[in-house]
Amino acid sequence: KILSFYLIYKAIVVTGIVKPFDLLFRDLKQSEVALKREKDFVESLIETAQIIVLALDKSYRIVRYNTYMADISGYRLSEVQNKDFFDTFIPNRHRLYTQAQFMKLPDNTIQSMVVSPIVTRRGDEREIEWRNRALKDSSGTVIGILAIGQDVTERKHAEKTKEQLIIEIQDALDEVRVLRSLLTICPCCKRIKDENGYWHTMEFYKLAYSSILPTNQILCPDCEKQSR
Repeated sequence: KILSFYLIYKAIVVTGIVKPFDLLFRDLKQSEVALKREKDFVESLIETAQIIVLALDKSYRIVRYNTYMADISGYRLSEVQNKDFFDTFIPNRHRLYTQAQFMKLPDNTIQSMVVSPIVTRRGDEREIEWRNRALKDSSGTVIGILAIGQDVTERKHAEKTKEQLIIEIQDALDEVRVLRSLLTICPCCKRIKDENGYWHTMEFYKLAYSSILPTNQILCPDCEKQSR
C-alpha cells in the first residue's frame, strides 16, 4: 500500500506540478529565443540598410543611428550621441526650416517628404530626403522621432545639370532663330555670308561672326551654279 501510495503521489506531483512548470519554463525559453532571433534580424536590417535610420529624443538629441549614417556623415555614433541633431548636422541657413518641419510631425502618421542637407565631418553637404514618424512608449506618450533618410545628392545634382542643359539648349535655339531672321543665308546649303562677301557654315559663323547680323537672303555662288 505504501508503495502504491508513493507511486500515485509521484505521478500526481511530478505530472501535475513539476511537469507544468517544466513546460512553462520551456515555452518561456522558446519565446526568449524567438524574440532574440527577431531582434537580431531587425538589427541586421537596420545596420545593413542603404538608408539612414536615425532616432531622436523629444529634445531632438541624437539617441542612435545606423552604420549608413555614420559612413555618410563621417561621425561614429559615440562622437555625437546625446548632441542636438540640428546643431550638429544641419547647416545654419537650413536649420530653422528643417527644425520647423520636424516639429510639425503628426503623432500617428509618416510626415511628407522633407529635403534638407547635412554637413559631414569633411565639411561637404549631402542632400537628404527625410520621412519621419513619432516614437511612443507603451502608454502612447510621444518620446521621440524616428527619421528615415535617403541620400539624394547625386539625383539633385543630375536634376540641376539637366535644368542647366535645357536652358543652354533654349538659348542656342533662340540664337539660331535670331540668326535665321537677320543673316544673309543661302536657302540651299544654309551657309552664311559675312561682311566681306565670304560664305561660312553656320557653326563657323556662330563662333567667329556672331556679332554681325546682315538682313537679306540670297543664293551663295556654288548653289547659284547648281540651280542653273
